[in-house]
Amino acid sequence: MTRVAVAIAACAALAAPPASALSCLKPDLARSYLAAEQSEDVYSVILGALEFDASAPPFNGTRALETSIPARINGRVLGQDGFANYISRNIVLQVSCVADAWCGSAMAPGSRVMAFLRHAGDGLVLDLDPCPQWLFADPSAEQVARVADCFTGGPCVPGDGG
Repeated sequence: MTRVAVAIAACAALAAPPASALSCLKPDLARSYLAAEQSEDVYSVILGALEFDASAPPFNGTRALETSIPARINGRVLGQDGFANYISRNIVLQVSCVADAWCGSAMAPGSRVMAFLRHAGDGLVLDLDPCPQWLFADPSAEQVARVADCFTGGPCVPGDGG
């Protein structure tokens, strides 16, 4: 199976947020793709479903600044032929929190997602930060086509639909 990796941006360090709120940019697939492409890290873009223990911290309300949760992703990896090649892999959800109030999150287990998975040694990691950048819920056919266009050199403009 051909696995196509895409370079994406390393997670930016989060500065301490104001006491009243955390301010995040609206998640955008093209922005995430471009950040991935410009990074020294290597990522794979996968369209599929995550399986994980939804009762694990921080999903159960127990907060820590960072938590690693074992998970599995089943789906199709982005390559020159679009999302054509099947993948089923154990991964790690790397959940980060800012203070005690804001943590990264994942959709319900089994939900259809598009995930940007960072290659770490022999494994794959899904970084879930308080400001979501690497996981998108139930992407539309237009969004799937848009990321495939980004990959094949087509238009890839942030803020242009998703």
